[in-house]
Amino acid sequence: MIDKMREFFEREPPKRSVNLNKNVVLYLEDISVSFDGFKAIDALNLYVMKNELRCIIGPNGAGKSTLIKILAGRLAPLAGDVHLGHDAVVAYYDQDTSHLRDDGTPFSEI
Repeated sequence: MIDKMREFFEREPPKRSVNLNKNVVLYLEDISVSFDGFKAIDALNLYVMKNELRCIIGPNGAGKSTLIKILAGRLAPLAGDVHLGHDAVVAYYDQDTSHLRDDGTPFSEI
């Protein structure tokens, strides 16, 4: 799983108008995702700089979890570019815990 995430985030960056320097933590451009014709995310642009705090809020079905899964490398966007900045690391804890062992520790389940 970690190898897939690393491969996803370490691919060759496209040509863009934003300067990706060490202050850019997260760069999303023109991200789109749809499920059976429903556009969960349509042409999303998001840039997060070092020391910025962003919140994702919205009603059920607005695409919040979909966006987080894209950031974690668990879901690939149908269109657009996702890049992590210098030394950025993504951690993701899924809402669905049915795959976890009852006798596992938090560290053994990561």
